[in-house]
Amino acid sequence: MEDTLVAEIRDKIAQQRSRKGPPEDWPVLPDVPMGRYHDPQYYREEIDRVFKRRWLFACNESEVAEPGQFRMLDIPFAPMVVARGRDGVLRAFLNTCRHRGAAVVSQPCGKVKYLTCPYHAWAYDMSGKLVSPTDKAYFKGLDYSERSLLPVRCEQWGTFVFVNLDLDARPLLEDLAPLVARFSDFMTAPMRLVTRRSYEVQANWKIPLDGFLESYHVATVHVQSGGNIFDAGSGAYDLYRNGHSAMFTPYYESIDIEAFFPRSGPELPDTRIWEDMNPNMFCFPNTVWVMSTNSAPAIQIWPTGPSSARMNVAWYALDWGEGAEPPGWDLKMQGFDAVLAEDVALYEPMQRSLEAGSGAGIPLQFKESRLYQFHADLDGQIGAERVPKGLAVPPDRSEERRVGKECRSR
Repeated sequence: MEDTLVAEIRDKIAQQRSRKGPPEDWPVLPDVPMGRYHDPQYYREEIDRVFKRRWLFACNESEVAEPGQFRMLDIPFAPMVVARGRDGVLRAFLNTCRHRGAAVVSQPCGKVKYLTCPYHAWAYDMSGKLVSPTDKAYFKGLDYSERSLLPVRCEQWGTFVFVNLDLDARPLLEDLAPLVARFSDFMTAPMRLVTRRSYEVQANWKIPLDGFLESYHVATVHVQSGGNIFDAGSGAYDLYRNGHSAMFTPYYESIDIEAFFPRSGPELPDTRIWEDMNPNMFCFPNTVWVMSTNSAPAIQIWPTGPSSARMNVAWYALDWGEGAEPPGWDLKMQGFDAVLAEDVALYEPMQRSLEAGSGAGIPLQFKESRLYQFHADLDGQIGAERVPKGLAVPPDRSEERRVGKECRSR
């Protein structure tokens, strides 16, 4: 990371540490309407106008490194599969047979010669082309070239793979440009998957995501876990164009951070911002990376209904080569699991409360400005004319003054 960026981040943390309140020109933000967390119409707009049009994190290239390997993406509104072709090209398709719609892949991952539908055994090669429908003599006029698996945009940022249902979407690296300028050291490093977790939560997808966009709750919810590690009140944030953002939460200087986050195994060449703070990168609309010198859980929150969601956590580490994982990994993941369990316990009661108080609004303070901006960006992606009456979150134009020139092109 460039020296100027490191200095900028540390200056922001120093400013936050010395604050006694918000900046003098901080605006009074309107409440966030509670109805956004359960309204069926707003939920449909989120799926159609946001999730089906933006880049979504899929996997790391190491998970589909060899020809014939695939990774199933169990996306609730559009199941997909990412596959490495015999030509070495990585592609993505809807996980839907072109005959009767059965899923051609039912396992999370694997290596095969053909993607074969389990219903009637139609087979597709790893580039998605139909090669062998059963009983083909009984199909009159079946044009194989028109029955390939339906393609999905598939592009990479470094070693990480993203997909997009919108074939006309802007290129991935153009969309992620503000993040690329900050975090490419991590995202381009050789990575490997360590483990996966999945949680079904009875809450709107924005409830868990909101929590990852602020550190205000750390000292209250995580008193016995993260609260004694992170100086949450000194966290600094960046708001970028296209809905993306970042937060940099410093560790307390008095603690031995290696007791909580072991640094065994390979590390990034430049560890300056990673070793004394916890960068949290948000890829709009639904993925947060919580980064360290050698690893990160990618937390993805998928909407499964107006009042339900699935939270997937994939742990990635710098590739250590052959042999067992480096010492300390169990401790690292156990600590994160404990923090996550404290959050998850809050989600369902919060959902019930928000539904009961749907006519009211949620006031946000200065340390929750990243959360406010996320909601404003959601509405911007949906379009003001499509947001149901009474549920809009207007953009705060003063963001341009506070977060600098990167946001002026929004």
